[in-house]
Amino acid sequence: MSNRIKISHNHINFVITKPNTLCEWRAKTFSSKEPETLSWIDSFVKDSIFWDIGANIGLYSIYSNKKIIARFGHLSHPYLILKS
Repeated sequence: MSNRIKISHNHINFVITKPNTLCEWRAKTFSSKEPETLSWIDSFVKDSIFWDIGANIGLYSIYSNKKIIARFGHLSHPYLILKS
């Protein structure tokens, strides 16, 4: 079993580490769980700053591909982004 999973949405692809089933589920439901959030992120103008307060595992921060300022609720979550 691979410890990485590919996410694709709106012609944007990225790979994250999946150390547990919660991270795997978040990756598998990325496009369907919060479609309004994805549409909102897609509307950002160039050079926007994305403040991701409560970033969870950081999938929307990674997807935004913008200058990111994220506040995580758990100390291990920034590690997951850096490892991805």
